[in-house]
Amino acid sequence: MSTQLLPCDRKLKQFLREKGVLKDIEKQELRRFKRIVFVVCSDGQQIWDVMLHTFMNMIGRVRLYLLINFMMIPGRLRSFMAPTMEAVHQRISFSGIEPVLHVLADNGGPMMMVEGSRTLPPNSTRPKDFIWSIGGGRKLKNPIYYIVLCAHFGCGAAVDAGYDAVDILDHLVRAYQNVKEAYPDDKIMTKLQVPFGRWLKRTYKFDVKQYLAMRDDVVVFYLELKREEEEQAKIKTKLATA
Repeated sequence: MSTQLLPCDRKLKQFLREKGVLKDIEKQELRRFKRIVFVVCSDGQQIWDVMLHTFMNMIGRVRLYLLINFMMIPGRLRSFMAPTMEAVHQRISFSGIEPVLHVLADNGGPMMMVEGSRTLPPNSTRPKDFIWSIGGGRKLKNPIYYIVLCAHFGCGAAVDAGYDAVDILDHLVRAYQNVKEAYPDDKIMTKLQVPFGRWLKRTYKFDVKQYLAMRDDVVVFYLELKREEEEQAKIKTKLATA
């Protein structure tokens, strides 16, 4: 489940945007790579937004709209219309390669790919299992052109394990490094989804190199935000009990 985003997390997001760690995903970026292994948190409140965002970037708004509406058509009519839909599908395709999204979802997503993470159960082999599953996806849907790792702020699995926003980013970096070590020739994108309302969310490209270059500054900035919030909370408590 998603948890309430803290004010310090929102300010951290803005800081990362200003420093170039979080970047807008170019509309054509995923469309060039139509076969993707997608590692994502299975959080029911965020996965729909992430999946729709990814599909839209892979195949475009028009095709996504047509495919969703085709799925809503009753079965018999859908069978009757299939040749027509296939013709539309081919006509508006951007290449001869079919878009394939091979999804690997679990609580915490990429956080489950990090040895020693508290999101893992005791004696877990999940990090190695995830790497193996990515390899299986690459083999079954050959050729795979892209591996996408997507984490999100407000992750319930992270909060339950006692992790904060910076911990989530550190896990995402380590997951990236583990995948890159296993599949050095593959293109890997790291993404971070951040809620900015009860239902509204936005997914950004997370620049691993930029984050590592300024991680110390990020930690100092975030700790200062948390300290200020703790002091404000203490003042509110004193005023409430006075």
